[in-house]
Amino acid sequence: MTNSQLFRIGGLGLFVGAVVFVIHVVSRSLITAGVDPAVSAQEGPWVPINALSAVGAALVLLGLPAVYAWMAGPTGLPGLVGVTLIEVAWMFFGVFLSLYSELVLPWLADKAPSLVADSAPLPVGFVVAFIIGLVAWFVGAVLLTAPFIGGRVGRVGSGTCYPPRRSGWW
Repeated sequence: MTNSQLFRIGGLGLFVGAVVFVIHVVSRSLITAGVDPAVSAQEGPWVPINALSAVGAALVLLGLPAVYAWMAGPTGLPGLVGVTLIEVAWMFFGVFLSLYSELVLPWLADKAPSLVADSAPLPVGFVVAFIIGLVAWFVGAVLLTAPFIGGRVGRVGSGTCYPPRRSGWW
């Protein structure tokens, strides 16, 4: 497999994973709107929607390093640290929270609904972990984009999909 093929497969995985994750966010928002979490966690679509999230996050986690490999040289250490922090954040938000919502929350809603009710306070450790994940995501994004914004990295790709020029319709 050539580097170009690896980059394309990684980019496709990253794109498909992100789209699947967005579908999860929209779907989950629709089924949980105005409903107590203890009730929505026991509904039929809850587990498949969160499984969709875990699959999307896994695709993003597999695709991002392949895409980063394409730009590793020009971005240097800040890019590497940035991608690593973004991966850590995706592991927390995409994989851990999805699997928690898929495997633990329905059981918890059945056995101890008072712990997941709207009125229940969030555990301090969960809030701290969430804040750490958000900070890792933000710092990672800043470190990854800093070489691009600073002009140290030339054109790596615009992120825009153009039609092929030789196809006759360009």
